[in-house]
Amino acid sequence: MSYGRIYNIERFTLHDGPGIRTTVFFKGCPLYCQWCSNPESQLAHKELSIIAENCTKCGRCIDVCTPHALSLESDGLVLDRERCNACGACVETCRTEALEVWGKDISTEELLSKIERDKPFYDKSGGGVTFSGGEVLAQMEFLVDILQACKKEGIATAIQTSCYAATQSLDPVIEHTDLIIADIKHMDSILHQRLTGVNNERILHNIKYIAEKHSALVVQLPLIPGINDTEENIAQEIRFISSLPHILGVSLIAYHQLGIQKYKRLGREYLLPHVQPPDKEYMEAKKRVFHNAGLPIVAFNG
Repeated sequence: MSYGRIYNIERFTLHDGPGIRTTVFFKGCPLYCQWCSNPESQLAHKELSIIAENCTKCGRCIDVCTPHALSLESDGLVLDRERCNACGACVETCRTEALEVWGKDISTEELLSKIERDKPFYDKSGGGVTFSGGEVLAQMEFLVDILQACKKEGIATAIQTSCYAATQSLDPVIEHTDLIIADIKHMDSILHQRLTGVNNERILHNIKYIAEKHSALVVQLPLIPGINDTEENIAQEIRFISSLPHILGVSLIAYHQLGIQKYKRLGREYLLPHVQPPDKEYMEAKKRVFHNAGLPIVAFNG
């Protein structure tokens, strides 16, 4: 039995693979995508989030904060993140749900028990469990253990991954995963580095490696207007994906701004506030480009 760190479990999800699913979100990611809508997933350590609109400035959290990381100023609650150890004492005492700790350590046994609760729905709908992130490959031992445990119980498995990991570590993941959803953020390695903090050579190499060994691969492409949706980048994506030996299709993900408020609550700056989400016509036009290139469009909707 091994332990991992997750930050959320969502039941009855419909967009993270076929059928009705449970999606488990791993905490920690080696990439820092500028458009990431889940900033609580990025750092591997536990962290405290302040929901300022819920705070009544009662001061109860300050009284129980032994690291003295919380203080009250005229404009609200202030957190010294260098001092905070995310112990959760403040969360327990808060009566208005103005504080939340992101990150929970969990064993494979406990996680499997949560996943198994909805097995009848998986079986009836052709669903299963999806492990997402963060980056699932950053917790390789825990990932392989929970994949094996799910397979023993007859639960279909999927992962969503950036594929940023050592290639030699991928084989046990491939062996125990029914569906792999692999992201490509940008085809230009220099721009990829600028946008995510890492280059894309390892990622593209690993996607090729997976495609050679796994017949159920979906390439997922986030479309960020003005960032990675140029004709040149899309043409390079099409050429690369078309060269893969095994692929189920392409999933296009529209940029959205649903995570902006989370950045403020975690004391971080969102870097793309000027980018507007694309409309339906935009997405349909992009789908036609990939479809006309002979690449099937995959849309998970339960």
